[in-house]
Amino acid sequence: MREIKIKYYFKDRENKIHILTESIEEIESHNDIPVNIKNGWELIARCIYTNLTDKNNIEIYEEDIVTNGIDKGYVFWHTGRAMFCVDNSITDIAPMDDWDTFEVIGNINTKLLK
Repeated sequence: MREIKIKYYFKDRENKIHILTESIEEIESHNDIPVNIKNGWELIARCIYTNLTDKNNIEIYEEDIVTNGIDKGYVFWHTGRAMFCVDNSITDIAPMDDWDTFEVIGNINTKLLK
């Protein structure tokens, strides 16, 4: 069964980014989202877990920035599969079955890169 997790990205009043990752079970049992919003945090993105991991066993989420050492692009979900996009060009989009050769280096919502 596919594990469902969501990674939430918040920006606080000082423009600092905060990340909260919750499984569906955690979300249903308690909900930190309204608490954070009431504290003045702005929800800037929510990304769904792809059920894939990179070469360092890091979970891969939609909108993660990844590299295979040659290309750098981002992950998105299309037709039930995680896909890899380089330079926002539709011609460079291809389903990737070898995710264990990739490394997560950031997320397009935070623009954090190593």
